[in-house]
Amino acid sequence: MPAKPPAGNRAPAVTLKVLTTAGFDGYELLARLRQAPQGARVTVIVLSNYGELDVIHHGVAMGVAEHLVKSQTTPSALAAAIRRHLTQTVPPT
Repeated sequence: MPAKPPAGNRAPAVTLKVLTTAGFDGYELLARLRQAPQGARVTVIVLSNYGELDVIHHGVAMGVAEHLVKSQTTPSALAAAIRRHLTQTVPPT
């Protein structure tokens, strides 16, 4: 499933990714994002059912900024993570 490019030429400041869904590989999407010209600057937060260290380390190696486990993440914690990363994101020049 190819990733849709953002509207215009602006990359999103933060994106949320689900790693696995039936017939869908979130790691592949992340790799494609990182290959895009502006994709290297996008902050990626993963929201996953998986909290195993090898899964987290794999995401970090691919540039994931934060890995949240669905069953342990409240809506307010998710919102806080997004706000935290938005304030850390420097707009492109």
